Amino acid sequence: MKHLPSLGRRSTLIALCLAAGCQSGGEAEGAAENAAVGAGAQAAEVAPAPEPKAAQPSPAERVAARRKAAEVASVADKPLQEADEEEEVELYSAQLTAYPCAVRAAKEGTAVIGPECSPMEAVTHGFALLDPQEKKVFLVKEGSVYRFELEHGFGGRVDISGNVVGTRGGVPVIAPESYTITPKPKAGAFKGCL
Repeated sequence: MKHLPSLGRRSTLIALCLAAGCQSGGEAEGAAENAAVGAGAQAAEVAPAPEPKAAQPSPAERVAARRKAAEVASVADKPLQEADEEEEVELYSAQLTAYPCAVRAAKEGTAVIGPECSPMEAVTHGFALLDPQEKKVFLVKEGSVYRFELEHGFGGRVDISGNVVGTRGGVPVIAPESYTITPKPKAGAFKGCL
């Protein structure tokens, strides 16, 4: 087929009809009108209906969400309440993540925290350990683990043994005796294995 110069829709349809063997210009115009009407009707049938916009939360819902976020955020700022007796804890393959993400995962009953949890949440709300077997959240006692180790291991796994020395906002706080932090593998780390 020949390359046609850029013309209007009607002119293009007439040129196509003439190239296909229409007898006269009038016949070509009639074919072009029929094609245009048919294409318009077909386009009207195929065009999807516009999707409705997502409902915006009401002001009361926004205030409730802010209060809930502040409640979760304030747990890291609460003072440590000493435990009456120290309980020994051993966690294997506990996920190192941000406190709000660990609480959310524990409530939902999931053992894996996806990429929606950012390290910035851990910086603002504190680091937490999520026990995948019991779906329980633990905090690490401040000063017992270097912060750079927690930041480097964010999203990875922790094997830790120690004692529960108290609670902070109802969440047990562990003073580790020994721990091993395994950072999350970088993307493409297993590329050569297959």
